[in-house]
Amino acid sequence: MQENLLSAEMEMGSKIIGKAVIEATKISGVITEKNPENCKELVNLIFGRCEILKAEILAICKSEVNFEQKENLMLAEQAAATDYFNSILAQIC
Repeated sequence: MQENLLSAEMEMGSKIIGKAVIEATKISGVITEKNPENCKELVNLIFGRCEILKAEILAICKSEVNFEQKENLMLAEQAAATDYFNSILAQIC
């Protein structure tokens, strides 16, 4: 059995980032289908937001607050990224 090498907050953060990248990829596919003339700019916005999410999650993981606060902050960042993705998707649908 393999030992978990990540702390609990890093484990949670990596799952949130992974989900966001998958969501961004799916949305990028929709954008490319429905709006091919502007897709490059919109896809760059989507993945740029993923980069921001990654930076925010890392900062939260390194912060001095307790795990419960980190969890709440990470979930809030995840929700903000999802809202951003949905707002871009709503512009083309």
